[in-house]
Amino acid sequence: MQELLAQSFAYPTVVWSVLLGLASFYWLLVLVGAVGMEVLEGSVEGAADAAGAAGGGLADIGEAAEAASNAASALSVFALLRRRRAPLTVKFSMVTLLGWLSCWYASAWLGGFVPDAVPVVAWGTGLLLLTLLLAIPVAATLLIPLEPLFDTHEARRRGHLVGEVVEIETSRVDRKFGQARLEDGQAGMILQVRCDPNRQLSRGKRALILTYDEEQEFYEVEPYDDLLQK
Repeated sequence: MQELLAQSFAYPTVVWSVLLGLASFYWLLVLVGAVGMEVLEGSVEGAADAAGAAGGGLADIGEAAEAASNAASALSVFALLRRRRAPLTVKFSMVTLLGWLSCWYASAWLGGFVPDAVPVVAWGTGLLLLTLLLAIPVAATLLIPLEPLFDTHEARRRGHLVGEVVEIETSRVDRKFGQARLEDGQAGMILQVRCDPNRQLSRGKRALILTYDEEQEFYEVEPYDDLLQK
């Protein structure tokens, strides 16, 4: 354990250790519910705000990582990671973990072969860059099977239902009352509908959605069969 800690806080591994500690602290906050899970949908801004409320620090790390990724987009190794659909926080955590592991083992195994005349800062900085360049393509490869988890689908807005045909579920539909079912290929959707009572919409009849009232949250409908007869 002492050797593990000593190597972890020695240069150059200490750089990855700090980043790994910040990433671990962030995901701990996610687990306890202190950070909004909307970050997993690609919201870097949400991560920065939540982390700032929890103590700061992570917002700067996220912005720095994004800036570094944007600055290096011309390099193929960075572009490989950018093509992955995972959120920035997941990419950053994956690269950090792989970078820490590779740097720790490389320092432990190769450190003894470095001549004493070579400054630690010199070979350590080179090792940092090397582990970074190795961690990025490996992380991009490991994220490939995880990409379906990060697919986002835009929810169907209520206003998008205009033009759909529904079936009335209540005994009547007037200006204050009425429900209808929209078949969506699954369990169906129950909608609040309104119509002129003179239209005589009742259970089992079909109706066409004309408009959606955002303020009152109901759909204006007309008898579908009557429209077909016109």
